[in-house]
Amino acid sequence: MKITLFHLQNSRSQRILWLLEEIGCDYDVINASDIDKHKQNLPTDIMPLKFPTIHIQYECDSFYMTETSAICEFLSRKFQILYLATPNDVDLANFCFWKNYADANLMQLLVLRQVFKQIVVTTPLLFKPVPFLFKVLFNKIYLNKAFDQQLKYIDSHLKDNMWMCGNTFTIADILMWFPLDAALSSINTVQHPFIEKYLNQIQVRKKFSQAMLKGNWSKEQFRKYWSK
Repeated sequence: MKITLFHLQNSRSQRILWLLEEIGCDYDVINASDIDKHKQNLPTDIMPLKFPTIHIQYECDSFYMTETSAICEFLSRKFQILYLATPNDVDLANFCFWKNYADANLMQLLVLRQVFKQIVVTTPLLFKPVPFLFKVLFNKIYLNKAFDQQLKYIDSHLKDNMWMCGNTFTIADILMWFPLDAALSSINTVQHPFIEKYLNQIQVRKKFSQAMLKGNWSKEQFRKYWSK
């Protein structure tokens, strides 16, 4: 089996690159800047290309996959790694919840905040005060409270758990890392000490560091993009 990851720097595809490093399998990476060189070999039904996309090739067959959560679950099951082999009910419930929560809940708030931010940035200067005021009010009335509620919930969970699923590192942690790091880009981490501890223990993982290098990760650019 040959695995090819289509990767965009500082995007959610970094999680797939990290997962592939944790698995320890062979894989190829095609960066977004090189996509034009490969367009003639890509099927039209996957264009425009989403990041991440993986291409799985066998001797007589091949297919493409998108959606980070789906890719993580497929690779985890395929290689029998980073999942719960014989979980108790609590750990299994946490696994099912957090691996879906990352993109279905927390990531949606981040995207919403980014949409309003980009509207302000791209609006002509003369009209900029209108979307800016709307963004400020929306953040104050809804978004900031929603972030605060969710981060407090996650911090409370991590107070009693080393990883999202108790003491076992799984794909749920790989999926949760990106939105948590993004969410804390403009928030005082002192308010969420257990999330900060959790992110620190992720960053010292050898495979995580290797994936950051291979993905050309820029923490400075990432934090700047996801800040308020």
